[in-house]
Amino acid sequence: WFKNDEIQKMFVNNYGEESKLSGAYYADVYARIRKLGGVPNAIAQNFSKMEKSSNGSVMINNSNFSVFFNQGSGDLAKITEYFKLTSSQAKYISGSVYGRGIIKCGNKFIKFDNKVPESFKNTHLYKLISTKPNEKIGN
Repeated sequence: WFKNDEIQKMFVNNYGEESKLSGAYYADVYARIRKLGGVPNAIAQNFSKMEKSSNGSVMINNSNFSVFFNQGSGDLAKITEYFKLTSSQAKYISGSVYGRGIIKCGNKFIKFDNKVPESFKNTHLYKLISTKPNEKIGN
């Protein structure tokens, strides 16, 4: 399993310009991992940067499975247009509701709402898996 976060930085630099060399390299590495039976997991916080890059756009189009969580207005508009989301689907990735989003699997879109019950938030397991720094063990 290969997991990489902030991959949009491989495709677009801090000035908003396409990084063709690093983008091509990352797209090649991603394809080789898949070819060898690996499971690449690419995480991006800025869809608009990925979509702006030719290599990033190819990766998006070749991804059979994607999960979208809360989006800022710019990325929300891009995702809605790119994937032709309905307004009902777009609502699941707008606003700041934790645990809610959309899964794209093939050509299907599945809305999900997986809010964690308040009673679970005091458990050891929750503190291990939480992505919120102030809720981690040791805080």
